[in-house]
Amino acid sequence: MSKFSLYSDDRQKSGMDAISDIYSILRDEAARTDKLDVSYAHALNWISRKGYSEAQLKECLEEYAALNVWQINPLTFDIRFIDA
Repeated sequence: MSKFSLYSDDRQKSGMDAISDIYSILRDEAARTDKLDVSYAHALNWISRKGYSEAQLKECLEEYAALNVWQINPLTFDIRFIDA
């Protein structure tokens, strides 16, 4: 638990907001696995390890979908990155 609080403090000090950090986590994991599709379950698992909530994930999904960075399946909330 102490490592979690240290990580949270580091994120706050870096000035990165939660939504941008969640996007970075999802982008980096998708790049690491070399996939454009990310299941909602995997995304939730990745961000919860960093201390983020499901509500924050949904907010991130909506914000970046509006920016045409990815598309969200309306039934499953699975993510598909738009290859630019």
